[in-house]
Amino acid sequence: TEIIVEIQQDAIKNGLSCLKPLTHQEVAQKLNIHESTVSRTVMNKYVQLPWGTVALKDFFTSHVHDKNGQTISSSHIKGLIKELIEQEDKKHPLSDEDISKVMLNEKNLQVSRRTVAKYREELKLLSSTFRKER
Repeated sequence: TEIIVEIQQDAIKNGLSCLKPLTHQEVAQKLNIHESTVSRTVMNKYVQLPWGTVALKDFFTSHVHDKNGQTISSSHIKGLIKELIEQEDKKHPLSDEDISKVMLNEKNLQVSRRTVAKYREELKLLSSTFRKER
């Protein structure tokens, strides 16, 4: 828990949208234990924060590399996808491919169309076909 708090201070103070990339393997290496031990330890454990109760496992997130080689958490990418969809022209919504291109050209993030689709579905957002207003 101390290592999670040390690494995820911003997320603890400001919400999960500020998560930094963190894996079970990274914590296991710092503690000199096996990553499955970390996984089992955080399973079904929760922490009460000023803004809500959060599962410890939610502090672990996968990551994507930007063009400069820096790591960006998947939760940040999901936030960007949600933001793009909220701001799109509803008569001409962005396809997953379009979102992928915008991420590359405007945000310097190389996110494949399939990853955009996966994250969009995890966010329970409809595909462009079903978001289109007539």
